[in-house]
Amino acid sequence: ENGFIIFRRSERDLFFKIIDSVNTDVVTYQEVGVSPILNYYYKICSYNSSGISDFSNTLTVLKGKNPL
Repeated sequence: ENGFIIFRRSERDLFFKIIDSVNTDVVTYQEVGVSPILNYYYKICSYNSSGISDFSNTLTVLKGKNPL
């Protein structure tokens, strides 16, 4: 793996969008500027010179809550 691509959609979005990419040694991620009144859904995939992996399971972050 060369890194990970982070995707997000809100409850108002139809599709996931790429919001960032990080190196393989990153084990936490904090996003700022999201609305506290919306639910958000995240998933990631890894990438290397051969392409991208399958997506992870979707993580749901409920209105104003932090994931466990």
